[in-house]
Amino acid sequence: MTKPSPTLDVKPWSFGQHAPSEQKPGFMRGGNRERVVTWVPGGEVTESPPPPPAAKAPAKPAAAATGKGAAPPPPGGGAKSEAPKHSPAPEPPEEEDAAPVVPPGSLIVSEADLEAREQELVDVLREPYRAAARDLKGAIIELQQRLHEDLVDLAGRFAQALIYREVRLDRGIMLDIAHRALRMAGTMERVVIKCSEEDAPVLREELGDLARSEAGQAVEVVVRPSDDIDVGGCLLTFEGGIVDARNEKRLERLMEVVKAAVSDAPVAEAHGSTHPPAPAPPAAEEREEGPT
Repeated sequence: MTKPSPTLDVKPWSFGQHAPSEQKPGFMRGGNRERVVTWVPGGEVTESPPPPPAAKAPAKPAAAATGKGAAPPPPGGGAKSEAPKHSPAPEPPEEEDAAPVVPPGSLIVSEADLEAREQELVDVLREPYRAAARDLKGAIIELQQRLHEDLVDLAGRFAQALIYREVRLDRGIMLDIAHRALRMAGTMERVVIKCSEEDAPVLREELGDLARSEAGQAVEVVVRPSDDIDVGGCLLTFEGGIVDARNEKRLERLMEVVKAAVSDAPVAEAHGSTHPPAPAPPAAEEREEGPT
């Protein structure tokens, strides 16, 4: 006679728990180890030993017991097996001497191309630089010319102030100028001298003896004051011509000498001389041929 099964409600391939709901075969709860249970005849739950941990093989369901009262195995077989894990793909080996990656749209230029481009740039910029050099040279020449003109003008102003100052301080300068004018006139019988109002008394007193000594004979001397003649200057008119010894004329001759000295200064420096040659002293008067 077969022993009746206990009243414990244990379903085939269960976890040996009294649960009214359906549970899928698998591992028992309540522990950290994996345990597999199976059902044996008589309705008792026994625990089978766990599989070796080194093998890590999926647990296989125990063989179904035979005999009376044994339930057939559920469709689909025993416990579920674990899905195989996929290992990551190996990384490609790194190339040590790999060529640099050129980004899209970039251009690789050789050394010859660089030299050609530099030469083109030099050719393009050469003419503007030459034009700028020519303009600079012209500006320097113009500046030098202006400096020369300013120097001449300054020298003229200085000479004019010096002349007027000397003739006002020393009245003998006026007699010296008139004496040289008579010497340039030479032989004559009559002479007319135009001078300033301040110089007229001195010339009337001294000019007769000076004219007689220069001409070698008696000379008629006529002194005519004029507002057009500055102090220290005179204008002689005689049979043979005119001797202009006015201050303006003396200043013009002095300015010509200064201009010549300024113009010759760069030439003298080019020949190694730092000082231009000293100009000859200008004459105080100039003789001009004209009608009597």
